[in-house]
Amino acid sequence: MLKKIKTLMGLAQRDDATAADLRASLLDAESEVAAARQAVAAAEGAYTGALLSADDAGLRGLQSATADAKTRLARAEAIQGALRGKLEDAEAYEAEMVRRQRYDAALAQAEEARRTLHLYPQMAADLVALLETVARAEIAIAEANADLPEGVPELQGVEATVRSIPGKPRRVARQVKRKLWCREDTRRPEVVDEATVKPGPSPDHGFFYSKIAGTVPVVRREVLMKEIVAAVPARPSPSLAGEINLPAFLPGQWAPWSKLEYAIPSSVLSRIAERAGHGNDDALSDPDPLPVVEMEFVGDAPPKPEPKRGPAKAAAIR
Repeated sequence: MLKKIKTLMGLAQRDDATAADLRASLLDAESEVAAARQAVAAAEGAYTGALLSADDAGLRGLQSATADAKTRLARAEAIQGALRGKLEDAEAYEAEMVRRQRYDAALAQAEEARRTLHLYPQMAADLVALLETVARAEIAIAEANADLPEGVPELQGVEATVRSIPGKPRRVARQVKRKLWCREDTRRPEVVDEATVKPGPSPDHGFFYSKIAGTVPVVRREVLMKEIVAAVPARPSPSLAGEINLPAFLPGQWAPWSKLEYAIPSSVLSRIAERAGHGNDDALSDPDPLPVVEMEFVGDAPPKPEPKRGPAKAAAIR
């Protein structure tokens, strides 16, 4: 018990104790307070019970034991109070450290984002240059396809070949040869239910009965059965020039690009030429507003002059 109290007293006097350590020690302190209160109650009960039976020496011993128990309780309660105060301070300090770390991390992240955001004007300019490159190539392809040399295929468009998902041709997934009963007069394989076929003059000839046609001759023929996967058409993407919107970096600046309703190559080049005629330097700051006159007093107002006295008032004063 004495060792535990010394440990708690030492922790209550430390300035570097963590909230976790203080919470655990506070539980020990609360246990010590409870035990000390029980000891005080027991000592007081023993003293009261001995008042009519013990001699003076015995009563003095019981009084000393009660005093020791009360001292133990007072010390335990003092330690408990100190630990609670320390815990409040430690929790407040650790909470502030969490807020500070969060703030510092957000500050660093914001600074990095600001530096990155300044890359936008160049990135937007690069995208516009890309649109121009594609538009000029598409125009060149159209001009070449309009008058092709001998023996060469037409050129495919840039975006049509790069930004489209190619289609898939019709294909045979699986095929197998089987001998099946078919009508003799059919030109296309028409499978007849083998359970209805009656044997004929040879193993490969037979017949079946139909209520409408009567006796129908059939022949066993080799049939090639194929599992066909249908063709999948190509999926083209809309033109980038008709999909991209690049807002201005600062208020008042021209937007680097706004999507075109009809994104044909000639319209792309016209839009680029239109934007090239407008610089953004003048839009970097708004013009100064017109000056407004404001007035304010300087210094104190002059003192009021004393009123002049007339002749009659001057004579009366004399």
